[in-house]
Amino acid sequence: MLAAVFTLGGIQSTKGVILYSLAFISSHPEIQAQALVELDNIIGWDYWPSAEDEQCLPYICEAIKEMVHIC
Repeated sequence: MLAAVFTLGGIQSTKGVILYSLAFISSHPEIQAQALVELDNIIGWDYWPSAEDEQCLPYICEAIKEMVHIC
């Protein structure tokens, strides 16, 4: 029972952060546009960004930190 509580709690927390992040980014087009510019300039369209690319994407990292902080 205890394992189920931790698992379900983690799922709900993750789901909430993802849903809030999607709502936040869609209601702030200027942040969305700047994040897209950063992705285009640094990552490009050749492959999906990975965890190793995090240090190359400072604007996106700060936007994510801000969204999580607000949640």
